[in-house]
Amino acid sequence: MGSPTSSILKSGDPKQVSKMLDDVARKANVSGKELSKTFTYNNFRMNYQKFTNKYFSAAEATPHHVILNANRIHAAKAGIDVNNPLNGVWLDPKFHRAKKAFHKPYNDEWNEFFLEDRTAKEIIEKAREMAKKYKFKTHW
Repeated sequence: MGSPTSSILKSGDPKQVSKMLDDVARKANVSGKELSKTFTYNNFRMNYQKFTNKYFSAAEATPHHVILNANRIHAAKAGIDVNNPLNGVWLDPKFHRAKKAFHKPYNDEWNEFFLEDRTAKEIIEKAREMAKKYKFKTHW
């Protein structure tokens, strides 16, 4: 018998998945500082700082969406809000800006993945796979 989380992910109900991931982010928030009521692209950095209780300058580290903001519509169909702090990772700004070494292949792989509709379970598994491949730690 799986956990309630795994059964919700298996059910594929986007509303249940969305609520569950929102609840997980709010409970996993290590700073104890309240996260925004809604997660948006514009408040992603602030929420991720609170979520991780790490406050870096832009020169020290950049918060990055594991599942790309560009793929937000595809992810939302499965109940995943790409602006949820669970979908964040701190990256070295030099690495983050390395377009050829990181951005292009990373973006291309996500875009190809989303050529078909995906379940929340498939998306989270892909996020874990991408984190391993690109050597960063994910909250998924």
